[in-house]
Amino acid sequence: MKKLIVLMLLCFSFVLTACEKEGVIEDVPCTEQQIEVDGECIDLTGQEIQLRTVLKNTAELTNYQFDVEVIEGENNLNIIMLFDDNKAAIQTANQIDYYLDDSGVCQHTTVMNNVIFENSYDCFTNNSFLFYKGFDYTYFRVVDGKYNLNSENYQTVEAFFQNAFPNSTLESFKMATTGTLVSEMFAELLIDGQTYFVTMTISEVDNVTIEIPTKGVN
Repeated sequence: MKKLIVLMLLCFSFVLTACEKEGVIEDVPCTEQQIEVDGECIDLTGQEIQLRTVLKNTAELTNYQFDVEVIEGENNLNIIMLFDDNKAAIQTANQIDYYLDDSGVCQHTTVMNNVIFENSYDCFTNNSFLFYKGFDYTYFRVVDGKYNLNSENYQTVEAFFQNAFPNSTLESFKMATTGTLVSEMFAELLIDGQTYFVTMTISEVDNVTIEIPTKGVN
């Protein structure tokens, strides 16, 4: 589990340094109740329209909290991620990493044991962590009130988890919604014969304020 924690932090730190919070840009020539297929506008069902709207709203979020919990047997890992427009933060048990996109230059601040470390570098684009912002309503089917990922779309999600969890196989993936936004995502992974349960929760929408500390300020 300790090795897994390191891999998780490396992965999440890598993607967060992108300071990229872009939503999905979709060209829709038809109405909100339709989708274009082979040049024709096809009517969607009420359930399809609702899920399409939920995914669009979630993709456009720029201010929210994203909690990740990983459970393997009696082992438990919790990561809290905060997004506030051009700022982001990742918090684990022992440290907090802050990221600020300052006109294309990423300012990275780490607070560990009350000691502050700072560095900066050119920002780059990497949206792999924001995999859920690329979901399409056709990826899911409703089972027991939750949206289950269709097996033919597993590769879309599995690619992300294999970056964070090498040698992992996605056994299942589902998500719950509030009616307007995705609220939780649940993944079951198989890694070297062990089952890992990953729960990702979106909360505090438009209520996140990130204050980045500076050296000399506690």
